Amino acid sequence: MKHLTSTLCSKRIILYLMFCSVIFANKSISKDNDLNSIVKKMCLLGFNSEMKLAKITPPVGMSEFTCNCFVKKVSYGYSLELAQEECKMQATKKFNM
Repeated sequence: MKHLTSTLCSKRIILYLMFCSVIFANKSISKDNDLNSIVKKMCLLGFNSEMKLAKITPPVGMSEFTCNCFVKKVSYGYSLELAQEECKMQATKKFNM
């Protein structure tokens, strides 16, 4: 059940990030940094929500590491799902979780 809840939450986060990306892609955003900042904020919200649902207290710096990774991968053209998957894996390894 825990895995199912986590999977559903992940899918909702991905859909929400895709929705935000489409909206902001259609508007004139003057700088890439503005979009990256928005994507990072959404990532942090999703990360914190997922940790709370899983009743896990992440190590200090894990959310920043994970979301910086996510923004970087997406800006390189990775799909949202692949970026999320790879960054979760890297964070899990780095923070021994």
